[in-house]
Amino acid sequence: MISPENSGFINYNSLRIQQNEWTGSYFPDVPVKAQAVPNEGYEFSHWEEFPDSSSIIFLSTIPNLLTAVFIESNLNPGEIVINEINYNSNDEHDTGDWIELVNIGPSISDISGWVLKDDDDNHSFVFPEGTTLNQNEFIVIAQDNNLFESLHPSLNNVLGPLGFGLGGGGDQVRIFNNSNTLIDSLEYDDEMPWPSAPDGNGYTLELISTNLDNSSSISWISSRELYGTPGFENSSDLQISTKSSILPDESSLLDPYPNPFNGNIQIEFCAFPKFCFKMNGFIFKLKVKTLQFYCSYF
Repeated sequence: MISPENSGFINYNSLRIQQNEWTGSYFPDVPVKAQAVPNEGYEFSHWEEFPDSSSIIFLSTIPNLLTAVFIESNLNPGEIVINEINYNSNDEHDTGDWIELVNIGPSISDISGWVLKDDDDNHSFVFPEGTTLNQNEFIVIAQDNNLFESLHPSLNNVLGPLGFGLGGGGDQVRIFNNSNTLIDSLEYDDEMPWPSAPDGNGYTLELISTNLDNSSSISWISSRELYGTPGFENSSDLQISTKSSILPDESSLLDPYPNPFNGNIQIEFCAFPKFCFKMNGFIFKLKVKTLQFYCSYF
């Protein structure tokens, strides 16, 4: 069941249950995974039958009734965004768990007294007085400052210790302001549809772009760089910049080669100061049958 109606849905193994009431038949001894997912304007509160559980539960015995309870939320996308998560380091580069935030707003943001939590309300990290973030500035909250700084000694935008660890098999990350309003939140997992490489393999969970909904699994990928990019722009960042002019300062079209032609032709085009790209085509009856583009930035 969903309470109140239309406040969210339940992922029940491979099924998505959106009806307020639903019935189905399952083998009694086959475990199932249930996940409560809130709709916009709501947040998960508790399971009626399992009040102390998180939004993801594994059931070895199928209950006669399962009710996901959601509450209305003043969720504000805000300007502070959860941008990168390291929830299970590998043995060769054990920094402990850490979370990276970024300010995507147009001005400085004072986050003094804000609170970071996982799925347990008893686990909380309070941002110290005087904590501010400028536009596009990053900050890392580390589980163990000594561990983290031993492997990232040059970073000075690190807070901690976090005081708790993140779940290696899935957890929540939530940010509340000093009025206890939920500013940003997500619930990750270590299996599909979430990427699995960050689970102990040396990679981190990276937001593809701060323009995306970071509560959705499709907005996250594993970092392209081993050990991630704490305190810096994500290695997976695909954000598109809009400019008033796309005209290059200078351009040149180089001679095609080889000359004389054989079955292939390559033409390089350079637009300074940004990039060069190469057109590689296959010549067939004096027409280009295929083209491939290779870009190099400098």
